[in-house]
Amino acid sequence: MASPKQILIVEDDTHIAELMGMHLRDEGYAVERAADGDAGAQLLERGQWDALVLDLMLPGIDGLEICRRARSMARYTPIIAAKEQKIVAEFATVQGKLADIGGYYKADSEKVKAVMRPSPTFNAAIAAVV
Repeated sequence: MASPKQILIVEDDTHIAELMGMHLRDEGYAVERAADGDAGAQLLERGQWDALVLDLMLPGIDGLEICRRARSMARYTPIIAAKEQKIVAEFATVQGKLADIGGYYKADSEKVKAVMRPSPTFNAAIAAVV
């Protein structure tokens, strides 16, 4: 039996991270979480990740810096990044192209149950990058 794909979630919103983690584990992925950019950067550099699910607005090192670090590594790691408020989303779209971000998820704490329940969009994004 093949070992499960390894996914690193770097998300400071505990509720969003827990729901994503539960959903991904239910889909058969192995998941580890970092709650801030500093811990996320350390885990990124230590692990062999099949995908990175990343909030762009993090305490400590921001998500775009983590993207840059991921892109400078020898092993390519697909990235799905948070797309939050309109201003952040516009910035993320422009900067995301520069950082080679493969997809986005909506990170809205009030709507997280609807966003993170098993959905074709989230499943397709994960399947496309892993």
